[in-house]
Amino acid sequence: MRGWKTEDDIYRELRRFISDIRADGHMFSTLALQRLFAPDEAEVEVHLGDRWEPSSEIAKRCGMAVPRTKEILDGMAEKGLILRSTDNPAGEPMYRLSRRFE
Repeated sequence: MRGWKTEDDIYRELRRFISDIRADGHMFSTLALQRLFAPDEAEVEVHLGDRWEPSSEIAKRCGMAVPRTKEILDGMAEKGLILRSTDNPAGEPMYRLSRRFE
């Protein structure tokens, strides 16, 4: 979590992000989002899109180190919050939003 944001700021941003991509996104309570996403996961989630991307590209948008971003993304994929695939020529892990929040 970047130092200049509070947890409240992060979850407010996440709620706004989900509302922008889902018609019923406004129905997600902050408490529900806090139960689904750790603060660092919430901060990364708002930088994901609907196309497959490597952790290095997501890390740039997040302003985080690539190894830390990859660790967060892998944890989120394990929890089913986002999608991860290595189905590409390089076999590099790629990430995108889960359909759950689209």
